[in-house]
Amino acid sequence: METELDLRKTLRQNANLYYSKSKKAKAKLAGVKTALEESKKQLKEVLEKKQVLENEKIELKKKRQAKWFEKFHWFFTSKDTLVIGGKDTKSNETIVKKHMEPTDVYFHAEVFGAPHVIAKTEDKELESSELEEIGVFAVSYSRAWREKVARANVFWVDPSQVTKEAPSGEYLGTGSFMIRGKKNFIKKANLKLAIGLSGSVVVCGPKKAIEKTTKIFKEITPGETRPSDMAKKLKAFFEKQSKETVSLDEIIKMLPPGNSDFAK
Repeated sequence: METELDLRKTLRQNANLYYSKSKKAKAKLAGVKTALEESKKQLKEVLEKKQVLENEKIELKKKRQAKWFEKFHWFFTSKDTLVIGGKDTKSNETIVKKHMEPTDVYFHAEVFGAPHVIAKTEDKELESSELEEIGVFAVSYSRAWREKVARANVFWVDPSQVTKEAPSGEYLGTGSFMIRGKKNFIKKANLKLAIGLSGSVVVCGPKKAIEKTTKIFKEITPGETRPSDMAKKLKAFFEKQSKETVSLDEIIKMLPPGNSDFAK
Protein backbone atom coordinates (compact mmCIF):
# COMPACT_ATOMS: atom_id res chain seq x y z
CA MET A 1 0.00 0.00 0.00
CA GLU A 2 1.48 3.33 -1.07
CA THR A 3 1.11 6.51 0.97
CA GLU A 4 1.41 9.92 -0.59
CA LEU A 5 3.24 12.60 1.38
CA ASP A 6 2.97 16.35 0.98
CA LEU A 7 6.63 17.46 0.65
CA ARG A 8 5.65 20.95 1.67
CA LYS A 9 4.71 19.65 5.11
CA THR A 10 6.83 18.14 7.81
CA LEU A 11 6.67 14.44 8.66
CA ARG A 12 4.62 15.24 11.78
CA GLN A 13 2.18 17.39 9.76
CA ASN A 14 1.73 14.55 7.24
CA ALA A 15 1.17 12.10 10.09
CA ASN A 16 -1.44 14.40 11.68
CA LEU A 17 -3.18 14.77 8.32
CA TYR A 18 -3.51 11.00 7.84
CA TYR A 19 -4.57 10.55 11.48
CA SER A 20 -7.35 13.11 10.95
CA LYS A 21 -8.46 11.33 7.76
CA SER A 22 -8.49 7.97 9.54
CA LYS A 23 -10.69 9.38 12.34
CA LYS A 24 -13.17 10.70 9.77
CA ALA A 25 -13.14 7.33 7.98
CA LYS A 26 -13.80 5.51 11.26
CA ALA A 27 -16.66 7.89 12.05
CA LYS A 28 -18.18 7.28 8.61
CA LEU A 29 -17.76 3.51 9.06
CA ALA A 30 -19.53 3.66 12.42
CA GLY A 31 -22.35 5.60 10.79
CA VAL A 32 -22.58 3.03 8.00
CA LYS A 33 -22.71 0.21 10.57
CA THR A 34 -25.47 2.01 12.51
CA ALA A 35 -27.43 2.60 9.32
CA LEU A 36 -26.95 -1.04 8.32
CA GLU A 37 -28.23 -2.27 11.70
CA GLU A 38 -31.23 0.04 11.46
CA SER A 39 -31.95 -1.22 7.93
CA LYS A 40 -31.74 -4.81 9.17
CA LYS A 41 -34.15 -3.98 12.00
CA GLN A 42 -36.62 -2.32 9.62
CA LEU A 43 -36.38 -5.23 7.20
CA LYS A 44 -37.07 -7.66 10.03
CA GLU A 45 -40.15 -5.65 11.06
CA VAL A 46 -41.41 -5.58 7.47
CA LEU A 47 -40.94 -9.36 7.15
CA GLU A 48 -42.71 -9.96 10.45
CA LYS A 49 -45.65 -7.76 9.40
CA LYS A 50 -45.78 -9.59 6.08
CA GLN A 51 -45.90 -12.91 7.91
CA VAL A 52 -48.71 -11.67 10.14
CA LEU A 53 -50.69 -10.59 7.08
CA GLU A 54 -50.06 -13.95 5.43
CA ASN A 55 -51.24 -15.75 8.58
CA GLU A 56 -54.36 -13.58 8.67
CA LYS A 57 -55.09 -14.42 5.04
CA ILE A 58 -54.68 -18.12 5.85
CA GLU A 59 -57.03 -17.77 8.84
CA LEU A 60 -59.62 -16.00 6.70
CA LYS A 61 -59.42 -18.81 4.17
CA LYS A 62 -59.87 -21.35 6.96
CA LYS A 63 -62.81 -19.48 8.52
CA ARG A 64 -65.77 -21.81 8.74
CA GLN A 65 -68.74 -21.02 6.56
CA ALA A 66 -71.91 -20.78 8.65
CA LYS A 67 -74.68 -23.26 7.83
CA TRP A 68 -78.06 -21.96 6.66
CA PHE A 69 -79.77 -22.89 9.93
CA GLU A 70 -77.29 -20.98 12.11
CA LYS A 71 -79.18 -17.73 11.61
CA PHE A 72 -81.86 -19.26 13.86
CA HIS A 73 -81.68 -20.90 17.26
CA TRP A 74 -80.75 -24.51 16.55
CA PHE A 75 -79.43 -27.81 17.83
CA PHE A 76 -79.18 -31.45 16.79
CA THR A 77 -81.00 -33.93 18.99
CA SER A 78 -79.21 -36.90 20.53
CA LYS A 79 -80.49 -38.84 17.51
CA ASP A 80 -79.11 -36.25 15.05
CA THR A 81 -82.37 -34.54 14.07
CA LEU A 82 -81.94 -30.88 13.21
CA VAL A 83 -84.19 -28.56 15.20
CA ILE A 84 -84.54 -24.82 14.51
CA GLY A 85 -86.38 -22.05 16.32
CA GLY A 86 -87.14 -18.43 15.54
CA LYS A 87 -85.35 -15.50 17.18
CA ASP A 88 -87.97 -12.84 16.41
CA THR A 89 -91.24 -12.33 14.53
CA LYS A 90 -89.51 -12.14 11.16
CA SER A 91 -87.48 -15.34 11.60
CA ASN A 92 -90.56 -17.09 13.03
CA GLU A 93 -92.42 -16.22 9.84
CA THR A 94 -89.48 -17.41 7.71
CA ILE A 95 -89.18 -20.73 9.52
CA VAL A 96 -92.81 -21.65 8.93
CA LYS A 97 -93.23 -20.24 5.43
CA LYS A 98 -89.85 -21.09 3.93
CA HIS A 99 -88.31 -23.96 5.87
CA MET A 100 -91.19 -26.07 7.18
CA GLU A 101 -91.83 -29.13 5.02
CA PRO A 102 -94.65 -31.70 5.12
CA THR A 103 -92.33 -34.29 6.72
CA ASP A 104 -91.32 -31.94 9.58
CA VAL A 105 -92.90 -31.63 13.02
CA TYR A 106 -93.99 -28.24 14.42
CA PHE A 107 -93.54 -27.37 18.12
CA HIS A 108 -94.65 -24.42 20.23
CA ALA A 109 -94.45 -23.69 23.96
CA GLU A 110 -97.66 -22.59 25.63
CA VAL A 111 -96.05 -19.29 26.48
CA PHE A 112 -97.00 -15.97 24.89
CA GLY A 113 -94.36 -14.94 22.35
CA ALA A 114 -92.67 -18.35 22.26
CA PRO A 115 -90.70 -19.16 19.09
CA HIS A 116 -91.93 -21.39 16.30
CA VAL A 117 -89.84 -24.55 16.38
CA ILE A 118 -89.61 -27.23 13.73
CA ALA A 119 -87.83 -30.58 13.71
CA LYS A 120 -86.40 -31.53 10.30
CA THR A 121 -87.22 -35.21 10.60
CA GLU A 122 -86.62 -36.20 6.96
CA ASP A 123 -89.73 -38.37 7.32
CA LYS A 124 -88.37 -40.28 10.36
CA GLU A 125 -90.48 -40.74 13.47
CA LEU A 126 -89.21 -38.80 16.46
CA GLU A 127 -88.28 -40.87 19.50
CA SER A 128 -89.69 -40.01 22.92
CA SER A 129 -86.26 -38.83 24.09
CA GLU A 130 -86.14 -36.40 21.17
CA LEU A 131 -89.60 -35.05 21.96
CA GLU A 132 -88.41 -34.28 25.50
CA GLU A 133 -85.28 -32.55 24.20
CA ILE A 134 -87.24 -30.42 21.74
CA GLY A 135 -89.69 -29.53 24.50
CA VAL A 136 -86.83 -28.24 26.65
CA PHE A 137 -85.49 -26.26 23.69
CA ALA A 138 -88.89 -24.73 22.86
CA VAL A 139 -89.58 -23.44 26.39
CA SER A 140 -86.00 -22.37 27.09
CA TYR A 141 -85.90 -19.98 24.14
CA SER A 142 -89.26 -18.48 25.08
CA ARG A 143 -89.92 -15.56 27.43
CA ALA A 144 -90.42 -18.15 30.17
CA TRP A 145 -86.63 -18.03 30.63
CA ARG A 146 -86.65 -14.28 31.21
CA GLU A 147 -89.57 -14.63 33.62
CA LYS A 148 -87.76 -17.46 35.48
CA VAL A 149 -90.57 -19.97 35.01
CA ALA A 150 -89.42 -23.42 36.11
CA ARG A 151 -91.50 -25.48 33.68
CA ALA A 152 -94.00 -25.02 30.85
CA ASN A 153 -96.04 -27.16 28.47
CA VAL A 154 -95.17 -27.62 24.80
CA PHE A 155 -97.38 -29.00 22.03
CA TRP A 156 -96.52 -30.49 18.69
CA VAL A 157 -98.54 -30.93 15.51
CA ASP A 158 -98.26 -31.83 11.85
CA PRO A 159 -97.26 -28.96 9.52
CA SER A 160 -100.63 -29.23 7.76
CA GLN A 161 -102.27 -28.02 10.98
CA VAL A 162 -100.33 -24.74 10.94
CA THR A 163 -102.09 -22.05 8.94
CA LYS A 164 -101.97 -18.33 8.27
CA GLU A 165 -105.73 -18.23 7.72
CA ALA A 166 -107.31 -16.31 10.56
CA PRO A 167 -110.96 -16.67 11.67
CA SER A 168 -113.37 -14.25 10.04
CA GLY A 169 -112.81 -10.72 11.24
CA GLU A 170 -109.38 -11.43 12.72
CA TYR A 171 -105.90 -10.71 11.43
CA LEU A 172 -102.65 -12.58 12.02
CA GLY A 173 -99.56 -10.39 12.02
CA THR A 174 -96.01 -11.29 11.06
CA GLY A 175 -94.85 -14.38 12.93
CA SER A 176 -98.36 -15.40 14.00
CA PHE A 177 -100.12 -18.59 12.88
CA MET A 178 -103.25 -20.57 13.77
CA ILE A 179 -103.23 -24.22 14.82
CA ARG A 180 -106.14 -26.37 13.71
CA GLY A 181 -107.04 -29.80 15.03
CA LYS A 182 -105.66 -31.95 17.85
CA LYS A 183 -102.47 -31.01 19.68
CA ASN A 184 -100.01 -33.46 21.19
CA PHE A 185 -98.48 -32.31 24.47
CA ILE A 186 -95.13 -32.50 26.22
CA LYS A 187 -96.04 -31.73 29.82
CA LYS A 188 -93.95 -29.54 32.10
CA ALA A 189 -90.78 -29.28 30.04
CA ASN A 190 -88.05 -27.88 32.28
CA LEU A 191 -85.92 -24.83 31.51
CA LYS A 192 -82.28 -25.89 31.50
CA LEU A 193 -79.78 -25.75 28.65
CA ALA A 194 -76.20 -26.82 28.07
CA ILE A 195 -73.95 -24.47 26.14
CA GLY A 196 -70.64 -25.78 24.88
CA LEU A 197 -67.88 -25.69 22.31
CA SER A 198 -67.89 -28.39 19.64
CA GLY A 199 -64.67 -27.93 17.68
CA SER A 200 -64.80 -24.22 16.87
CA VAL A 201 -68.60 -24.00 16.99
CA VAL A 202 -70.59 -22.72 19.97
CA VAL A 203 -73.57 -25.05 20.51
CA CYS A 204 -76.54 -24.80 22.84
CA GLY A 205 -79.41 -27.16 23.59
CA PRO A 206 -80.58 -29.85 26.01
CA LYS A 207 -77.74 -31.56 27.88
CA LYS A 208 -78.25 -35.01 26.31
CA ALA A 209 -77.85 -33.52 22.85
CA ILE A 210 -74.86 -31.29 23.65
CA GLU A 211 -72.84 -33.85 25.61
CA LYS A 212 -73.01 -36.15 22.60
CA THR A 213 -70.84 -33.75 20.59
CA THR A 214 -68.54 -32.21 23.22
CA LYS A 215 -67.22 -32.53 26.77
CA ILE A 216 -66.62 -28.78 26.92
CA PHE A 217 -69.94 -27.39 28.15
CA LYS A 218 -71.71 -25.78 31.08
CA GLU A 219 -75.35 -26.17 32.11
CA ILE A 220 -77.30 -22.97 32.64
CA THR A 221 -80.70 -22.15 34.13
CA PRO A 222 -82.73 -18.93 34.45
CA GLY A 223 -80.92 -16.72 36.94
CA GLU A 224 -79.45 -13.31 37.72
CA THR A 225 -76.37 -13.00 35.48
CA ARG A 226 -76.80 -10.74 32.46
CA PRO A 227 -76.17 -12.32 29.01
CA SER A 228 -73.05 -10.19 28.43
CA ASP A 229 -71.52 -11.23 31.76
CA MET A 230 -72.50 -14.87 31.32
CA ALA A 231 -70.91 -14.83 27.87
CA LYS A 232 -67.64 -13.54 29.33
CA LYS A 233 -67.61 -16.32 31.93
CA LEU A 234 -68.31 -18.93 29.26
CA LYS A 235 -65.64 -17.48 26.97
CA ALA A 236 -63.02 -17.79 29.73
CA PHE A 237 -64.11 -21.37 30.43
CA PHE A 238 -64.13 -22.42 26.77
CA GLU A 239 -60.73 -20.89 26.04
CA LYS A 240 -59.17 -22.46 29.11
CA GLN A 241 -60.50 -25.89 28.16
CA SER A 242 -59.86 -25.72 24.42
CA LYS A 243 -56.80 -23.41 24.24
CA GLU A 244 -58.59 -21.72 21.33
CA THR A 245 -59.95 -18.19 20.88
CA VAL A 246 -63.76 -18.12 21.09
CA SER A 247 -65.95 -15.28 19.80
CA LEU A 248 -67.93 -13.49 22.50
CA ASP A 249 -70.60 -12.59 19.94
CA GLU A 250 -71.07 -16.24 18.98
CA ILE A 251 -71.68 -17.14 22.62
CA ILE A 252 -74.16 -14.30 23.13
CA LYS A 253 -76.07 -15.35 19.98
CA MET A 254 -76.61 -18.83 21.43
CA LEU A 255 -77.79 -17.78 24.89
CA PRO A 256 -81.52 -17.86 25.75
CA PRO A 257 -83.42 -14.57 26.15
CA GLY A 258 -82.78 -13.35 29.68
CA ASN A 259 -80.44 -13.65 32.61
CA SER A 260 -78.86 -16.98 33.51
CA ASP A 261 -76.79 -18.75 36.14
CA PHE A 262 -74.70 -21.89 36.03
CA ALA A 263 -76.75 -24.91 37.09
CA LYS A 264 -75.95 -26.31 40.53
